[in-house]
Amino acid sequence: MSDVTADNSEGGSEDGDVIKTKVRPLEAFMRNEYSPGLNNKWGRWIVLVYFIIFVALLVVGAAFTTPADEETEFIPKGYNFRDAIELNNEFKSRSASDILRVSVVWGVDGLDLSDSNGFDENDVGEVDYDKSFRLDTAETQAHVLKICETAPFYNDLRIRNDEYAVRCFLSDFNEWVAETKPLEPLPVVGPKFELLLREFVRSDPWTQTYDNLVGFVDDKLRFVAVQFNTTIDDDDSINSQEDALDAWEDYMDDQNDDAPEGVDNAYATNSSWLFIHLRRLLFRQALVGMFVALPIAFAIMLVFTLNIIVCLYATIAMLAVVCAVLMFFVATGWDIGVMESIASILVVGLSVDASVHLANAYVEAPVKTRLKRMRYALNTVGVSVLSGGISTILASLPLALFAITIFFKKFGIIIVVLIVFAQLMSLGFLSSILATMGPQNGMGDLRVPFRWVRSRVAKFFAKE
Repeated sequence: MSDVTADNSEGGSEDGDVIKTKVRPLEAFMRNEYSPGLNNKWGRWIVLVYFIIFVALLVVGAAFTTPADEETEFIPKGYNFRDAIELNNEFKSRSASDILRVSVVWGVDGLDLSDSNGFDENDVGEVDYDKSFRLDTAETQAHVLKICETAPFYNDLRIRNDEYAVRCFLSDFNEWVAETKPLEPLPVVGPKFELLLREFVRSDPWTQTYDNLVGFVDDKLRFVAVQFNTTIDDDDSINSQEDALDAWEDYMDDQNDDAPEGVDNAYATNSSWLFIHLRRLLFRQALVGMFVALPIAFAIMLVFTLNIIVCLYATIAMLAVVCAVLMFFVATGWDIGVMESIASILVVGLSVDASVHLANAYVEAPVKTRLKRMRYALNTVGVSVLSGGISTILASLPLALFAITIFFKKFGIIIVVLIVFAQLMSLGFLSSILATMGPQNGMGDLRVPFRWVRSRVAKFFAKE
C-alpha cells in the first residue's frame, strides 16, 4: 500500500485538514506516474507516434497469416498415444487401396441439411440429387466418354499412366452391350438406356466394379461417377495436393462450360481433399469472424457512448489487437487451423472490454478538456482495466505453461498474448490518442445534431 496525500478542503474535515489515504500500488502508479505523464506534451506525442508505428507494423505482419498446411495435432510428441499413431502410419503397408482416386460425379448437388440435427454427428442430412441430370441422349453420353478418354492427357491432373488408371462405366457398358446385345445400336438412348444400364451393373463381374459408381434410387438413375487413379500421395505436401485440387476444379469448370444440358453440373471429389476444404474454410471464417465483429463492436460502443470519434479510436485499438494476434501466429510459425480458429473467435470479444471502459469513462467525464477527461478515465477505470488484464493473464498461465493437450496449451498462450496486447492498445494507444486528439466541446457527440434538429423543430412550431 502507498500513502497518497489528498486535499479534503471541499468536504470531510471542516478545517480543511489534509488526510492521508491508503491506495493500492496499481492505483498509485496510475494516478502518480502514468496519468500525469500524459499531461506532458512531448510524452504523449512520443507514445502516440510509437504506437502508430507499432500498429502499422502489426497490420503488415498480419497480412502474412496463412492457413494450416497440416492436420491438427492434439497430443504432443513423447506421449504413448501419439507415438502409437506415428508408428502405425510409418509402418502401414502400401496397397492398391492407398492410391488416391478422384471421382468425377454427375447427378449429386450435395447434402440437404435443412431437416438435419446439427448436434447429432450421425445425422448428415439427405442427398440432394440434381434434377436436371440425364444420360439417355447421345450428346450427354458422348460428353462423359470424352472426359474418360481425354482427362489422362492433362498432366496437371496427375492421372496415372497405366491400363487401370480410368474406371469408366460407360466404356465398359458399351462393350457389354456390343457383346451381349449385338443387335442393339450404340449409343443406347431413351428409356432403354436405364433398363440396360441397370442390367449391366447387376451382372458379373461389373457389380463389384460399379456398384458404388452408378446409383439407382427408387428404380431411377440418380447419379454416375467416373474414377481416375492419380499419382497424388497422402505424403505429398499440402500445397502440392492443393495445386492438384485447383487443377481438377479448373478442369471441371471448363468441361461443364462445354457440356450439354443434363451433364453440365459435374464436379471432382476425393475424401482426402476434405482437409484442404476444411483448411480454407477455417482460415476464411476465422478472419471473417474477427473482422465482422469489429463493426458490430463499433455499433454497440456507439450506442453507449454516442460519440463517433471516440468509437473510431477504440475500434482502431481493437483492430490493432486483432492484427497483433495474427502477427503472433506469423512470428511463432502457427498457421490458422482448427485450434487457432476456435481461439480467434475470442479476440474481438476480449479486446473490446478494455477499450470500451476507457472510451465510456472519457465520454462521461465531468470535465471539458481532453487532458482532464483522459486523466479522469485513467484514474477511475484505468486501474480496473489493468487489474482485470493482470488477473486474466494469471488465470491463463497454467494452461499456457502446464497443459499437456496442445489445444489447451495454445488456447492459454493466445489468451495471454491477446490480453497483453489489449492492455497495451487500450492504456497505451487509445489513452495517448484521446489525450492528444480526443474530442472535446461536443465534437463527435451525436446528441449535438439531435439537439439542433429538436430546437429547430420547436422554434418552427412555436411560430405556428
